[in-house]
Amino acid sequence: MAINFCKTYSIKYPVLVGVKEAAKVLKDIKSSNIPVMIVRVHDLPDKADDDIDAVYKLPALLQKEGILFCLSSEGDTEMEAMNCRNLPFLAGSAVAHGLNKEEALMSITYNTAKIMGIDKKLGSLEENKTASFVISEGDILDMKSSIITAAYIAGKEVNLKNQQTELYLKYKTKYGIK
Repeated sequence: MAINFCKTYSIKYPVLVGVKEAAKVLKDIKSSNIPVMIVRVHDLPDKADDDIDAVYKLPALLQKEGILFCLSSEGDTEMEAMNCRNLPFLAGSAVAHGLNKEEALMSITYNTAKIMGIDKKLGSLEENKTASFVISEGDILDMKSSIITAAYIAGKEVNLKNQQTELYLKYKTKYGIK
């Protein structure tokens, strides 16, 4: 088991990554105090007799046990890097399966920074930290209502205009869509 490996070889900063079946060893994970990175919440279980929504429920289970975790959109395909734009929606799916909204947001911001050991500088909006954030109309965790209106990286505004946004505005105007 990965936890035993980390102990045996005195891994200094271990992280359990991709642990789809963590629910089966929650007590071991909690007692080890090793953080977890959940990879691909939008996934099916590995075994036919597992709950279909087991992976969706995992963030809420980890939260309930007080286990530090974060969400990742990365997986084992080349397309996953482009899917990082869907990371907030993965957190939203976890909310629909029992995770509270504040913890869902932390699972893609502060918790990630804490697991990486950079939470003194990044991960939350606080004095003396580098401010990187987005502003959204609607719920940032909901793919139907989230519309990013501004983004800032290290306190500097990011230009969000691109070919897709220009086409969106062109056809929205052309067809009178509000």
